[in-house]
Amino acid sequence: MARDPAGERPFLLALHPWVLVLAGLGMMLASYLIGASVSEGAGPFRLGLDLLGMIAACTGVGLRLREGRWLFQERVETAAMIATAGLAALAGWYGMQSNWESGKMLFGAIFILSLGGVAMVLLPPIGRKVFLSLFLLFHFGGMVTAVTSVDPPNSTGPWVSKQLWSHVYRPYLSFLYLSNAYHFYSPDPGPPSLLWFSIQYEDGSRTWVRLPERSASPVSMHYQRLLALPEHTFSPMPRLPLNASEINLLKAEAQRTGQKYEAPPRGSWEDVCQRRELGSTWSFPAEIEIDGKKEVRPLPIPMV
Repeated sequence: MARDPAGERPFLLALHPWVLVLAGLGMMLASYLIGASVSEGAGPFRLGLDLLGMIAACTGVGLRLREGRWLFQERVETAAMIATAGLAALAGWYGMQSNWESGKMLFGAIFILSLGGVAMVLLPPIGRKVFLSLFLLFHFGGMVTAVTSVDPPNSTGPWVSKQLWSHVYRPYLSFLYLSNAYHFYSPDPGPPSLLWFSIQYEDGSRTWVRLPERSASPVSMHYQRLLALPEHTFSPMPRLPLNASEINLLKAEAQRTGQKYEAPPRGSWEDVCQRRELGSTWSFPAEIEIDGKKEVRPLPIPMV
């Protein structure tokens, strides 16, 4: 924390760090209370309050870090301000709806960061250096774990790396998205996946498309980017969605044991098939060419 020179900016109540932090906490609590009392229709307003509240709290902490000195009394006040901003993030986490997963992850990370900030501010200089050194070792150890935990072809990765990845580093590296690239460039990662498919047109002709195609890439980076695309086009599916009879059995078992049963959000497998068949009868405008003239006609979406 570096002290701004005295008189460099006038004192404005609106820019006082405590005012901003408390205003942010108030907005986050208001969003939480609105969500607890109004179940529908207030989502955008609540999200706006959460964002404004977090921006205000973080701005107040930033101003305090610029103006506070390293005297112990002022460090205690700075730590209290960071902790208040952490409480605002915690209120935002509780205020998120169950399907707002990105928001819950963001506010949860800010809350954990605030705990680390409080510890950093209160520690003496030697303690801060030790804390930062240990954090850097932990961070770069995660990179090494991400690289070495992948099994090379016809072999097995180190046992220690696998244990660290499974029990220590997975949440941290997944949140920062420091997993995929390091897995990809791990030692001897094996051959990449290729995407090869056929497109059939109305006249019966076919076109084969293969990704990535080195000859179609103008520069090497273009080919390198397309090389990762096939990895995201498929994923193993362990089984089909539950059918109606399985859902009824699970519902009856939940009623027998007194537990709450939540039905699949997309319904049974029969419901999914019915919606797909119904969707194949819908028409969409398509431009077709008849006798050299282009016309727009409604065509059905074929069921595959």
